[in-house]
Amino acid sequence: MKLGALVLSSVAVASVVAAPFADAAPLPEARVCAVWAGNGAPFVGPVTVSTPQLFGPSFTLNTSPRGCMIFKHLKPHETYHATVTFSTGGTGTGADGMMGSPPSSVVYSTPWRRAPKTGQFSLGKIRIG
Repeated sequence: MKLGALVLSSVAVASVVAAPFADAAPLPEARVCAVWAGNGAPFVGPVTVSTPQLFGPSFTLNTSPRGCMIFKHLKPHETYHATVTFSTGGTGTGADGMMGSPPSSVVYSTPWRRAPKTGQFSLGKIRIG
């Protein structure tokens, strides 16, 4: 009896180990574009794709000369959005010790979108300005 159970368990293990890894579906990819609102020219610069978690992953890449970028190897069924941030450093203090203008930043973003299980999806177009 024990011999039969041993054979059965080794067959079950062999079928699990023999599962092919090459058939795994590719991870989703997000396409995002950025253009200047005034003239519609492509924005060439850094775009960040992030998740809503406080310490979740974020990825920053420069757009192509056409203003678009594809972010690869994203997590399936995760929510993402894309942002472009402009920051100014402020003017510091004057000769009299008074505070100058404070630093500021402006963020442009796309709506949140959920990644599919596989394939490419669009995060939309960021209009800057």
